[in-house]
Amino acid sequence: MSGRYVVSTRGFTLLEAILALSLTILLMSGVFAFYMTVMQARDEGSRATRDAKLNRAVLDRIADEIRHATDIVPGDGIGFSGDERKITIIRLAMPERYAFDEYDSQRDTLPPAQLDLRRITYQLIWDEELVDDEGVKLCHGLWRTEQRTFDPNPQFVVQDDETPGMQDEEDPEQSMVPQAEGELVAPEIKYIDFRYFDGADWRDRWQYTAEATEGESAGTEAAAETGDLGGLTDLLGGAAAGKQGSTVPKGPNDQGYVMPQAVRITIGRTRVPPEEDELDLEKLRLTEERREEETYYNDRFSIVVPIMQADQTLLSSRKYGVADSMSRQEGGQ
Repeated sequence: MSGRYVVSTRGFTLLEAILALSLTILLMSGVFAFYMTVMQARDEGSRATRDAKLNRAVLDRIADEIRHATDIVPGDGIGFSGDERKITIIRLAMPERYAFDEYDSQRDTLPPAQLDLRRITYQLIWDEELVDDEGVKLCHGLWRTEQRTFDPNPQFVVQDDETPGMQDEEDPEQSMVPQAEGELVAPEIKYIDFRYFDGADWRDRWQYTAEATEGESAGTEAAAETGDLGGLTDLLGGAAAGKQGSTVPKGPNDQGYVMPQAVRITIGRTRVPPEEDELDLEKLRLTEERREEETYYNDRFSIVVPIMQADQTLLSSRKYGVADSMSRQEGGQ
């Protein structure tokens, strides 16, 4: 009698199947979580690198123009000046190509004349009407203006418009003023800060007075009608004096504005609401206290730019810095 071997096949139980499926799900979840973590880290790294490159490019552009700033003052009397949130410089540059072309004065429309000077201004542009979710003025970004044509014999003071990009169409005299070209160079930049080195200390303003922007609106119309800029010159402290004279300290050769030894530029993406009240001693004290408790952000980028045409003896810049400090202690603006 031959024996038979019966091979019994045994399958997975329900519990074993559930355990196997659970282990597979856990393993795949771990792989997917690792993949997502790597992708997020890659995206954050790429975004940080892109932001850093953009910030560095903006800083390099501003630094290159400030580095070659000059103390030459055009005929309208606005030269190197600035405060914490705004800077205006005069730099040398070649005119456009059309300035060297030949034109027929009778048949051709002559283009605007150009000097080898440029007046460049950097500041943030704030919206006076729109606000963000926190109820603060909306910041559109970093605004740059460049003026290439100047009136060598101005009959009225050139206004330093506090609202970039906005022109007064109702004022016929403003249309006669050579207008500056503006562009929004970096809408991502929501914070900018300038500091000026006089050779010993860092200053938060340079040849800039709060009365200048306030007095221009009140005195420009009368000065344009009468042609007399004498009283307004004293009010503006030389900021818009033109050829009528200037009370701003001059350089060693009395040929232009005093230049700081260096300018420190700081930009960032986290916006800080602008200061709207006037600068006085109480505010200055509170400002110093606030700086001690200032919050530092990791999106800030800074660079120190030495000015090539500054007084290497430090005499004029240091003299201006001391005079400015004494003016503040006495309650001046």
